[in-house]
Amino acid sequence: MSAMAENPLSRRLENVRSRIEDELFGLEDVAGVSVKTSEVVVYLVRDSSALRQNIDRIVHAAHPNAHLDFEVSGEFRAL
Repeated sequence: MSAMAENPLSRRLENVRSRIEDELFGLEDVAGVSVKTSEVVVYLVRDSSALRQNIDRIVHAAHPNAHLDFEVSGEFRAL
């Protein structure tokens, strides 16, 4: 069993991620979303405070106590 499967918080955050990812991907400049141990990580093409506020609203509506992190990654492209 993986460490994530054993961690109840990670399981809850994976459920949150699956519920919100369509809405997040509907926002311009969101490149991806993942869960790392105890936080939701949103990957951004370009950074802006308005985008971060929208993402914060979406994530915390789904899980008010979720820890949220942003990484400015640029666009993801298939190799």
